[in-house]
Order: sequence, then structure tokens, then C-alpha cells
Amino acid sequence: MSKEYRDAFFIFAGNSATLNFDQLTGCLRSLGFNFTEADLKRKAGGSTDLSTFLSIASSMSPPTHEDNEDLLEALRAFDKTSRGTLSSKEFSHYTEILGQNFTPEEVSAVMEFDENGLIDYEAMVKKMVA
Repeated sequence: MSKEYRDAFFIFAGNSATLNFDQLTGCLRSLGFNFTEADLKRKAGGSTDLSTFLSIASSMSPPTHEDNEDLLEALRAFDKTSRGTLSSKEFSHYTEILGQNFTPEEVSAVMEFDENGLIDYEAMVKKMVA
């Protein structure tokens, strides 16, 4: 897992050696962690370096099969066409409603889109578990 965590850190940090709070939130969510922003603010201050990030990530519980089923159920509720896909705009809108604000860059960094710009959310959740 450490390599996966390091890779995610550098994807979100870009040329910087640290993550700001929004980048930290996006990075941890991309790894499948569930947390409240208030809880994360208690663990992380302003900018987070790799060592602190690894400490935070290792202290969090990895997602369970039950968490993934809950996530799939929530995404299915927003899938108006019942095709197993959402557009990036829909995904961003629905996650905002649920209290999680992802920037378009964060969505693009962690999501895979098909040729029509749709997210196959069932495949995404399966990939998160793998």
C-alpha cells in the first residue's frame, strides 16, 4: 500500500513537495478513505508533506466491502439511466450535494472516462477494491 499512497501523493502534489488541505482531501478520497473534513482537519494542519501524509493514511481504516456496497448503492440512486455510468458533471454535482467538493482536476485525476465522457462507477468501485 505504501507505494500506492506515495504515488497518489505525488499525483496530487504535482511539482510541490506538500499537499494543501483540498489536495489532501482529494488524495485520501482517491485512495478510498472515508472521513469527515472536520476529522481530517484535526489530523492535518495547513500543508502536509509526504511523511505526514503517510502517517495520516496509515492511521485510517481502509474501505471495507460493505463501504463499497454503500457507495455503489448511493451512485446507483443518482444514475437516472440505470446504465452504470455518470457524467463527470453529474458526479461532481452529486458529490457536492453530499458535502464533498471535488475540483474538475481531482475528478479527472482519479476517474476514468469512456469516449462519451462518462464514468463507469461500478468499474471504478471494483478498481478501488483491487
